[in-house]
Amino acid sequence: MSKTIETTVFSFDDFERRGGLFTDMLRARKKAFIEKNGWDLPENFSMEFDQYDTPMSHYVVIRRDGVVVSGVRLTPTTAKVMLYSYMIRDAQKGLLPTLPETLMDILAPVDPLVWEASRTFISDDVPADERHNLRKTYVRGLLDGAHRVGATHLITLMSISWPLYARRYNLSMKPLGQPIDVGTPHQVVMIDIMASEAIAAAKAA
Repeated sequence: MSKTIETTVFSFDDFERRGGLFTDMLRARKKAFIEKNGWDLPENFSMEFDQYDTPMSHYVVIRRDGVVVSGVRLTPTTAKVMLYSYMIRDAQKGLLPTLPETLMDILAPVDPLVWEASRTFISDDVPADERHNLRKTYVRGLLDGAHRVGATHLITLMSISWPLYARRYNLSMKPLGQPIDVGTPHQVVMIDIMASEAIAAAKAA
C-alpha cells in the first residue's frame, strides 16, 4: 500500500495553524535523540527542545501517513537570544560543554544568507526500503526551507559519511573543520544551495 508523504515548512508565525505539528516534531526528536542516541538533552512532556527553538528558527517536517518521520531546524546565523546565537557558533565560543571549541577551522559565520541546519533526524520507524526516497524528500524539503528563509548556504554538523550523501542526493558540500566525536564521528560542513540545485538540474537533463 502506498504511503502519503507530506513536507511542511513553517515558523512560529504559523503556530496558530501548526502548533500540533510542532509538538509532534518535538516528540519525534525526543525518540530520535534521547531514546535512540542516548544524548543528554533537555526534555519535558515527552518532548525534546533547547535554547535554539525560538521564534527565529524555522522548521522542515516530513510526515508519513500523518506521522512525523523526519525533520530539521533552520536557525539564522545572525540569531541572538541572551547569551546564545546558534549551536555551532556557541560551541566555538565555549558555551556548549558537549561540543569542542575546535569543531571549525574558521570563525563561525554571522551572515543573513547563511543559516544553520540542526536537529536533523529520520525515524527508525520508516522501513529500510523507504528510507532512500525519504532522504530525497528530506533534501528537497531542506532546499525549499532554505529558499523560504532566503539562505544561499546552510552550515551543519553531520556524520562524516557526508561525501556519500552529497553524491547520492546531489548536494554541494565542503568541510569547514576536522571530524569530531559526538558519540559517532561528525564534521561541520557548508551546503551551497544554488550549486546543489544546479547539480540536480544537470543530472536530470
